[in-house]
Amino acid sequence: MADQNNRKGKDLLIGVLVGGMIGAAAAMLLTPKSGRELRRSLSESYQTVLKKTQELARNMGEYSETLTERVKDIASQVKEEVETLKGQVQKAAADAAQDVHRAVDYVKDEAAAVTDRVKEQTKHT
Repeated sequence: MADQNNRKGKDLLIGVLVGGMIGAAAAMLLTPKSGRELRRSLSESYQTVLKKTQELARNMGEYSETLTERVKDIASQVKEEVETLKGQVQKAAADAAQDVHRAVDYVKDEAAAVTDRVKEQTKHT
């Protein structure tokens, strides 16, 4: 997931760069200026695009770090909850197994008692 977000961030950054450069170039070329003014204007535009690109890259890096930390926190919480549920399920299964064993022992005892009564009655008849 983090890789996909990083890729989207890179794609966005590339798109902003290319779009900014194309827009700046189009604005410079379509505006009537002398060669010196055009070069100065292009240089200023380049510096502006460079600063904005650096700022965007920094913001994307910070966002990526924040997102990574949030994903780690959520994964940790999920892991803790799964471990808790696992323990609860294991305890419930052990309790159920004990209940089944008690029931089986009870049925055995009752069956033995019935068998003894039947034997006793058949001796007297």
